Amino acid sequence: MTTYQRYARVIEMTVGLGLLIAGGLKLAGLTGPALPAVGWTAALPVQVAAGMWEVVVGTLLVVGASRPLGWWLGIATFLGFTAVSLQLARQGVARCGCFGAVPASPWQAFAIDVVALILLLTARSGGQRSLGGVRLRAVAGVGLGAVGMLGVAVVGGSLAFGSLTATLAHLRGATVEAPSYLDLGAAPPGQTITNSAAITNWTDNPVRLIGGTSDCTCLTTGELPVTIPAGRTVEIAITLRVPRTTPGRLIRTIEIWTDCDRRRTLRVQLGCLVEAE
Repeated sequence: MTTYQRYARVIEMTVGLGLLIAGGLKLAGLTGPALPAVGWTAALPVQVAAGMWEVVVGTLLVVGASRPLGWWLGIATFLGFTAVSLQLARQGVARCGCFGAVPASPWQAFAIDVVALILLLTARSGGQRSLGGVRLRAVAGVGLGAVGMLGVAVVGGSLAFGSLTATLAHLRGATVEAPSYLDLGAAPPGQTITNSAAITNWTDNPVRLIGGTSDCTCLTTGELPVTIPAGRTVEIAITLRVPRTTPGRLIRTIEIWTDCDRRRTLRVQLGCLVEAE
């Protein structure tokens, strides 16, 4: 086995091991704290299928069986994951559930997916130095160049707007922003659990939070109204009294009302795991 072939095997095994870990965490997380119920990717059958797919492809890459097939499946897998994580990031989803109960943002998952793609492209299955007639060195150069340009854009945006988060918010045209999903952990029926939600004002003027959902099971906060200065973030308490229901995942959607003409209502999904009494 040549040096390049050994390099290719190490890369394939590393990426495959990562898929095995991610798939295992995803499957284990289905019985843990609630995952964000955002879009069709959060459906239980999709989560189960994605976790099992990661385990299968990861095993092929680690074992080295059917190496060309495993390599192509790995490329297809990370292309799909990159598209999904980018879409979730653009929607402003705080947690993507890509690693089960281990918290990770869509942007973090997107970065990992892109790195995995570049690694697989530089480790052509079977140790070949070309991919469809294209030298892998050229492919790697293009990939690294793209990463470099992205890095320059990130640094430039951070200098212009103060942080990467602010840069992305301005690119999305965000005004007032709340987390799309808030995990409240696990508790038995009847128990009251509380977590805080960070509300950010990306506008150039102060924004006032004037109220929110308040009923027998959920209280947005007893401290409203509150004013958020321009470009600042405040934490507001979200309290949920776990209702008498069947043990399992519970999802509630609450509203927070603002005086911002461009964003009157903020919606936040609350998730908790209802434990058996």
